[in-house]
Amino acid sequence: MAFMDDLNKKMTNAGKKTQFNAVIAEEEKRANILYCQLGKLYASLHRTDYENELSNIMLQISEVEARISNYRQQLLQIKGVVLCNKCGAEIDCNSVFCPACGNEVPKTENNVELVKCVYCNNSVAKGQRFCTYCGKPMATQEVAPQQEAEATSYCHKCGSKLLVDGEFCTECGARVVEKAPVT
Repeated sequence: MAFMDDLNKKMTNAGKKTQFNAVIAEEEKRANILYCQLGKLYASLHRTDYENELSNIMLQISEVEARISNYRQQLLQIKGVVLCNKCGAEIDCNSVFCPACGNEVPKTENNVELVKCVYCNNSVAKGQRFCTYCGKPMATQEVAPQQEAEATSYCHKCGSKLLVDGEFCTECGARVVEKAPVT
């Protein structure tokens, strides 16, 4: 009988060890989740004012986040959608309004945001100082930096680069008479 009592005791101890190992593993998972949450919170609160010992990790986080953002943009292009700037819903590129919230979708052409000229109602790249169709000032909008367009010629009046399809200079508003070729 002593043999059976000893065997039962060993089996009971083995079961307890397994239970404790399982409990320890669960608590370690919870601790890792909390460490992850702590790290995310710290990184979000200290994007620019972190300790020197963390600079390598913070740089890697920034690089990973930039790649993720780039991949998301590429995915949106593949899907043929844009995100609503009001509610964040995916919208077909050809839609005029967001189907989720009704917000007007800014028109874009080759990833350049377009705005309507208040005088002639044509679409002009946001940030242009003058409309390329009617030549009038785009005074009702904020002037923002524009993407570098490939110039085919220069304005005869001010020497600024001219866009391929523009009838007026975007810098001085002069009508394009002859386009001096780019050299």
